[in-house]
Amino acid sequence: MSDPNNPPPPPAGPDFNKDQGAGTGSHQAYGGQVPSYAQQPPGYEQQPAYGEQPSYSQGQQPGYGQQPAYGQTYGDYATGPRGPGKGLAIAALVLGIVALLGSWIPLFGFFFAFLGVIAIGLGVAGAVQASKGRAGGKGMAIAGAVLGAVSIVLSIVAFILFLSVMERGASAFEDEMNSFESSIAAPEESTEDILANNLDVEFSQLEITGDTNFPDTRLPVTLTNTGSTPASFTVSLSAVSGGIEVDSDFVSTGTLQPGASETQDTFELALDAEELSTATFEVVDVTMYDF
Repeated sequence: MSDPNNPPPPPAGPDFNKDQGAGTGSHQAYGGQVPSYAQQPPGYEQQPAYGEQPSYSQGQQPGYGQQPAYGQTYGDYATGPRGPGKGLAIAALVLGIVALLGSWIPLFGFFFAFLGVIAIGLGVAGAVQASKGRAGGKGMAIAGAVLGAVSIVLSIVAFILFLSVMERGASAFEDEMNSFESSIAAPEESTEDILANNLDVEFSQLEITGDTNFPDTRLPVTLTNTGSTPASFTVSLSAVSGGIEVDSDFVSTGTLQPGASETQDTFELALDAEELSTATFEVVDVTMYDF
């Protein structure tokens, strides 16, 4: 019998440690270890944390959809700075071509030669810049300078040819005029022979009219073709007073047929009418052109 004053101890509860050990033993039957969910399965690559860039070993490529970083290039499409400029070379080449095309124009040759000088200057400057790596288009710069030099030479040659052609043209024109004058000149060259055989000159009376301070003078002269062929005449006249020539004039006719006459007024508006009224008139020289 138990002592009512000393109650018996309560029955012992289950031993959870033993249960856990048993549980562990039961799970060991499925593989020996309990897999940890923090541990990744084999073959599964660990993903980078948010904001962290993935690292690739040599030979690996980024996955689909990944964009290259800013400043990288796609193949041959470079996003870096452009190459050196070619402004001087292009300007030299263009001016050289224009100067060469216009160098054969005689009246504007010097203008195109000036363009050639500019092309040479730009070409030399462009070639120097290209040699130092500061610009491009060295070949175009050299070509522009060469074309400019050629245009200058051609401009000079064209000007010399132009002067030669003009000189030959003037000489040919002079020869033609001399030939024409020779063909129509009178067979008798002396004034005495022409007056004796081909021309009669008749002076009328000198007329003085108008105000005495500003008189009007007029001396009619009649020319008659006394020859046998049509001809025209140019006659030089002189007014002589006291052995001194006080005035002179001339008269020219159209083509006069044999026996035809033509009257013209001479010594009009004389400076000294009173002195002219006492003068005698004579023929100084006669030129005849027969046809």
